[in-house]
Amino acid sequence: MKKVLIWSLTVVVILSLVLFGCKGAAEEAVEEAEGAAEEAVEEAAEGKPFWEMIQGGDLSFDGEEVDYLYQGGVAYDEYIKTCAVEFEALTGAKVNLDPTPWEAQMPKIVNDVTTGANRYDVFEGDIEFQYGLYAYMEELTPYIEKYNVNMEGYFQPMYDFGEWSGQGRFGLPFSTGISSIAIRTDVFDDAGISYPFDTWEDFYAALAEVNDPDNGFYGTAFAGVNAQLVKMWLARYWGQGKAVFSKTWGPQVNSPEGIRATDLMVEYLDYAPPGVLGWDLPEAAAAFLAGDTAVYENWYVMIAGVVDNPDESNIVDKWTMIPAPGGGPSGNFTQHNVDLLKASENKDAAFCWMAYISSEERQVQWAEDEINLGIGGFDYARTKAWTDVRLPALPQLQGNYDSLMAGVPIVAGLPQWLEAFMSIGEHNGMAMSGDITSAEAMEGLEATLSGIIQSAIPPYDCIEPDYVE
Repeated sequence: MKKVLIWSLTVVVILSLVLFGCKGAAEEAVEEAEGAAEEAVEEAAEGKPFWEMIQGGDLSFDGEEVDYLYQGGVAYDEYIKTCAVEFEALTGAKVNLDPTPWEAQMPKIVNDVTTGANRYDVFEGDIEFQYGLYAYMEELTPYIEKYNVNMEGYFQPMYDFGEWSGQGRFGLPFSTGISSIAIRTDVFDDAGISYPFDTWEDFYAALAEVNDPDNGFYGTAFAGVNAQLVKMWLARYWGQGKAVFSKTWGPQVNSPEGIRATDLMVEYLDYAPPGVLGWDLPEAAAAFLAGDTAVYENWYVMIAGVVDNPDESNIVDKWTMIPAPGGGPSGNFTQHNVDLLKASENKDAAFCWMAYISSEERQVQWAEDEINLGIGGFDYARTKAWTDVRLPALPQLQGNYDSLMAGVPIVAGLPQWLEAFMSIGEHNGMAMSGDITSAEAMEGLEATLSGIIQSAIPPYDCIEPDYVE
């Protein structure tokens, strides 16, 4: 490693100077060595991609540590642990892992940066976490350029919404996900019903045709708790070409489109098992895997790895993913970013860790191991891991891939995103429970969203999805 060689030679010089009492000259030599080492990295970076640099030994961070706060207990746990071992072997930098449940991530990182504890160098989480924290994060363009990080080959929404503030890029996309639709191919094929569907009305008509509650078979399974209803409502609302907020953050859900989307949510109950409003993700996935429903609408990750396991599934090779009816966005595109914190004392090592785990090369390698060795995969941010590996092996995921390409995040750029998110679910939940009408739900939702915005209006425009006039 060129940087290591420079330091090795310099150590000899420094020791000689110290032995002969030349303390000032020794300190000067240290400063010159640091500069020469940095120049070595920059020289190596000229024309050489990041992956070649790290694999070729051009990056050395011996003795440095990177403290990494990330979501634990998820599909990429083993990937992160494996990469940490590899990164230390490649660069000399130790990565200290702090896997944290999703619900505890935001309180932990907010406490860290606002109290000045500054324990962490890198934070991984939903892009929405950035909206209230970007003042504590490094803008990454200089690092991307310095280390020649490949920014091509991500899903399109990561470009459309990745620089939501207009002030640059504050994270590298790492993983993704989307609420999408899995269907029973055998059920629809036997009924002579073609798919995917041109409209939500066509989709519902197909559900009505296969729905057979007298024999314990239902058209659809979904998680009916408020937090999961949001995604389904957004798909039905966005599919009509309407954004939740205008460019100037004016809520626009109290509209024919908003009421129609809620009407569709209420009607969805006609094709679902009793008690579905009390279900969360495991119950919905279990009903689909048991063969009790023709559709499962929500996160694919809940059935990934088990849907074709005969010990856990009754629908082996009888399923596929489809895009949202009409080809519009499915509900709530998620993007997990890795973010570099300003207070980090090891920014270069920290950034290179981020670049390593989000790199196309490493994600493709892991996807290959997922397919060939059966290790746990995840929804990779890099499309090549899908197009070159996942889709050839699992063509049923094409609909999920298409949904990811057309995805839209919940209220991009809004720091109060969680309040907005939950209010959408709560108002739809009340309508589906029969407590209020769809029109009353949208009237109440718009008032709630207006209050949320007025509490702190973002100092930049709301990003309008391309399909909104």
